Amino acid sequence: MSLDERSLPTNHSELNRTRDAGNILPATPPPNLAQQTVPPPDAPTEPLDIDTTEISPGRATRSGSSYIGIGGNIGLGDGDTALGETSFAIFSKIGSTSNVSVRPSVLIEDEPTIMLPVTLDFTPGVTDVTADITEDVGARVSPYIGAGIAISTGDDSSVDFLATGGVDVPLATQLTATASVSASLFDNPAVGLLLGVGYNFR
Repeated sequence: MSLDERSLPTNHSELNRTRDAGNILPATPPPNLAQQTVPPPDAPTEPLDIDTTEISPGRATRSGSSYIGIGGNIGLGDGDTALGETSFAIFSKIGSTSNVSVRPSVLIEDEPTIMLPVTLDFTPGVTDVTADITEDVGARVSPYIGAGIAISTGDDSSVDFLATGGVDVPLATQLTATASVSASLFDNPAVGLLLGVGYNFR
């Protein structure tokens, strides 16, 4: 062969060396999106520690910005309220402290349901699981869990205990996608899956 095979770079390090005229450049690993998430400076370091100091409604939390949005709810099962049926959703996240939010929403069907949960917000990368999911989907995935009340209106109105959990995923500087599963218990049991997009206002 006319070309000396020994002169060809055989690995990434040698390729960097040839590109920089003999100066070895360190290999650049793919970005870790979970590690790029910077929580507010006042956020607790432990995932389950609840911050109750300096309440400031509408602030950003360690899972991202506060927002208001619209979407749809898909009923799972045989619930008789708007939560257990297909309904239009208006929802919001109102950050209160560095890791606590109020997430009110209204599910609009024949008889609307009002949901008022308080959630504990997590940062992506707090656990290996959230870090892996964040890297797999290529965007910050910020989980949250919480509880509150669900107010069913209409002839069979009631106030039920509500449990909820979901994830926030930023789509752009001003937009956040969210998905959550909520369940009301006792008087009007129902389960619903909410999917929507919110506009960030903080």
